[in-house]
Amino acid sequence: FFFPPPTPREYIELHNAGTCAVSLNNWRIVTRTGVGPFDLFTFGPAHSIAPGGYLVVADSAHPNVPIGSLRWMSNIAGYLGNAVGGLRLLDHTGAVVDRVGWAEGAMVDPGAEYVEGSWVTYLPGRAVLTLARSPNGQDTNRNNVDFVFSTTVPSPGARNM
Repeated sequence: FFFPPPTPREYIELHNAGTCAVSLNNWRIVTRTGVGPFDLFTFGPAHSIAPGGYLVVADSAHPNVPIGSLRWMSNIAGYLGNAVGGLRLLDHTGAVVDRVGWAEGAMVDPGAEYVEGSWVTYLPGRAVLTLARSPNGQDTNRNNVDFVFSTTVPSPGARNM
């Protein structure tokens, strides 16, 4: 995902690495910022991800996401946390499907409910454009192994480069 403060260009990209379509009906993305946790987006009955496919959920003001991207409203209680934050993807029963937590250095713990293994850290003052799975789609359930901060131009809706 992409979160250069303070512009409304944040997005979250979901990838289905499986061989069957996944229905996202009543799934939720929950985020944690310095303000606290809140529901960022709830999927409806028409939302699914094809096998090998990508789905982008972006701020309503984001100008450069693929056609068909879903949008959250800019007037919610904040964007993705920049100094510290986390995301959880919950299925229709409320069970955690995936999660990631990040922080600037080791200054603040993003919260165990948002972290798999150890959270991803970055150094203060470093230019950061994206936090992405690397390699693309890897999930060992350890955030500090599966995700990297990068200055690479993001590719919403496509394979991470």
